Amino acid sequence: MIESIFTLGILGLLAGFVFSMPVAGPIGVVVTSNALKGRKRFCTRAALGASIIELFYVLIVVYGMAKLYNYYKDYVPYILLVGSVFILGVAYKIIKTKLDFEQFDENEDLNCKIKNKGGLRAGMFLNLTNATLLFGWLSSSFVLLSFASSIGLNIGGLDMLLSQNMEILEEGTKALETTVQGEKTASDFILSFVYALGVAIGGYLWFVLLTNLLIKYRKKFKVSHINRLIHVLGYVLVVIALFLIYEGIQFLNV
Repeated sequence: MIESIFTLGILGLLAGFVFSMPVAGPIGVVVTSNALKGRKRFCTRAALGASIIELFYVLIVVYGMAKLYNYYKDYVPYILLVGSVFILGVAYKIIKTKLDFEQFDENEDLNCKIKNKGGLRAGMFLNLTNATLLFGWLSSSFVLLSFASSIGLNIGGLDMLLSQNMEILEEGTKALETTVQGEKTASDFILSFVYALGVAIGGYLWFVLLTNLLIKYRKKFKVSHINRLIHVLGYVLVVIALFLIYEGIQFLNV
């Protein structure tokens, strides 16, 4: 079991780091836009909040989707719609941003708790209302862990748990009723938690690295270019919100 814990911890860490790299997701856009403003404390706290929720989402995906899906699925469209409204509000603030490096003291902006408050809540709420994370991590973890198992890595059978979850997601209630589900053991939970924790830590480390890089080099760009980039990121959030609204409506029509 020690070998499985070590393997899953490394796999989760790499998955969280690599899969967090695209900034097209809500938390990526928020961290990037605020890092360009020099708000280091806000970004690191937002990344922490997002990682906490991601840990629970990945744990549900790997360990508990089979039992929770039928209870959760009826709320998915409403979570998507509520999340889209929140994201639209964040996008509006980002689009209205007009940065001027000469109007503030950089050290004050980087460290002031008042200016940087709300990061933890923002990160948690962005991921909490992003139900697509569940399905995204279900598919990506299934591919990753199936590949790891196929090359002989000891992952404690988590690929089989995910295979069951994929079947239930595709076939719904009938699969849940007909699939033979063995009793989950304490080791199943421990291995699932280790993988989920690795994912959360990996994602957090990526966003901290991204924040530090953007803050370090932001002064090398013209402020007008940074403002333009921030506004583009705001419009990306609008597109994401509209996509979530579309997905929510599709779920309601099913």
